[in-house]
Amino acid sequence: MQSFNSHNGFYIMGFVKHITNPLFVFSLLFISLEISGQNPVISFNSELRLNFPMRELTMEELNSSVTGNYKIRIIDGYIYFQRFPSEAIEVFKANPTYHIRAEATSGVRLRFRSDTRELVIAGKVLENSPQTEPFIILCNDSVLGEFPAMGIAGEFEQKLMMTEKGEKTIEICFPAYSKGSLLSLQIEQNSSFLSLKRRGVYLAMGNSITQQGGRYMGYADIVARGLDFDLHDAGVGGHIFDAESIPFAYIEKPSFITLAYGTNDWSGGRAINNSRAFLDRITSLYPLTPIFLLEPIRRYKPVTQDGKKLANNREGISLLDYRKELRRIAKNYPTVKVINYKKLMPDDSSLFIDLVHPTDKGHIVFGNNLLRILKIRL
Repeated sequence: MQSFNSHNGFYIMGFVKHITNPLFVFSLLFISLEISGQNPVISFNSELRLNFPMRELTMEELNSSVTGNYKIRIIDGYIYFQRFPSEAIEVFKANPTYHIRAEATSGVRLRFRSDTRELVIAGKVLENSPQTEPFIILCNDSVLGEFPAMGIAGEFEQKLMMTEKGEKTIEICFPAYSKGSLLSLQIEQNSSFLSLKRRGVYLAMGNSITQQGGRYMGYADIVARGLDFDLHDAGVGGHIFDAESIPFAYIEKPSFITLAYGTNDWSGGRAINNSRAFLDRITSLYPLTPIFLLEPIRRYKPVTQDGKKLANNREGISLLDYRKELRRIAKNYPTVKVINYKKLMPDDSSLFIDLVHPTDKGHIVFGNNLLRILKIRL
């Protein structure tokens, strides 16, 4: 088991295992509910041996405690928390890779306080997800369990005994790179229930690093926790600066926004002016919101034949030159502030899984560095 501890508002990694975990958060001001298939009454004929009389959380209670989603859909009795509006999903459908990743539940969480002594969760992880990740259940910020096991898709039901007495904060973290759905969530029959929301919403937009960053203790999760904001993770693996993917201001009044695109644009040789169109759109939708443009972080491939420096892309542009041009374009937008890549990640290839994407430790380094910067600038 991996444990993380908060120290002076930042996060340190304890006993290490490679843990792939999901995420969290966004204050729902408007609930959109879409039903298809069977009746949405949630029912589960459990064969688990329970210690106490239990009750299922109602749709109203689930609505009040969910963060990180735009729309709630009920499909064949399963509750699916969708991160993007249907208009954005239609844009992602043009690229099957984007589409399946946009359907994943990165950043979605149920968060509430209760004095229940027992918890029963039933749900499923879609089999054709880009990766097969578990739900993660937290009790007072400590991992209580991960279900189903890493790499296992399909339906599951699990009983958990609470490790702490009295009222505690319970979080159900949905898979980041899988599409997770909930069938039922049960607490002790006469126990308390109070939904929890933080002081505002942090909208994190970007590519796979941001989608991974919405996992428990991913970089965006660390920032949200450290600043006491709910996180709406709008990261999509492989994504680029694409103004059409933001059809309207579907997250109402975020407290601040981070943009972490560019590495896929650069590696694919896409025009830098795509970033200009994107910034035009995001600043017109959120004219007063502080926006932080994160320069593409270090990547250690592709490299030249000597292996010592990054190669140019197919347009003959280095990543350093791409960052420089991105900074020049961003100067035209008063609400957009650029954060230099050197301040986000050190020059240490061991912090990257595949020389491009951060490891768990890399995300902690990334998240803490960004958190320090935002504590000063916000």
